Amino acid sequence: MNIKTLVKASMVAMALSAASAYAATVRVNVDGAEWAVTTLDTTFEESSVLLRSQTWWRPEFQIARDRAIKFSAAVNTGLGMYPNSATNTLEGPLFAFTIDGLAQEADVYRYTVPPSAPVQSYHWQDEVRPYAYAIKISAVPLPAGGVLILTGLAGFAALRRRRKCHRKVPSKTATGAI
Repeated sequence: MNIKTLVKASMVAMALSAASAYAATVRVNVDGAEWAVTTLDTTFEESSVLLRSQTWWRPEFQIARDRAIKFSAAVNTGLGMYPNSATNTLEGPLFAFTIDGLAQEADVYRYTVPPSAPVQSYHWQDEVRPYAYAIKISAVPLPAGGVLILTGLAGFAALRRRRKCHRKVPSKTATGAI
């Protein structure tokens, strides 16, 4: 194996490892708010602080369940699907919304094909799985952009007018006309 082949092979390997580490992000609208949703391959135990801070994690079971269903349905297949050989389905990332204290399982919703709908399931807290998390995208108002542009244009106009007024007018004697 020559050095060129070795360098090319190592570059391909680095590119593939970098590509696999990248997590896709999808933008969804849930209840009138924009969210950026992505995944994290982790166990529930390792990332419980992040997962418990999500908008679909609520103390009231029904509200939490409904939020998890809405997000799971909004994301749909946008973050990829993972084969589940036990159920012979493809599954999306997990939207953990509560913990069953007795069984120490995370209650989750994930988009499943078939039946092409959000489905509730339970996962042990120490299993590495693709958990979803979201960041709210806040609307950024333009900070008086129109006023700033108009002020700048007015400043340029005043500067131009000032230069016109202070321009010296050549006298007739200076040009040689008598």
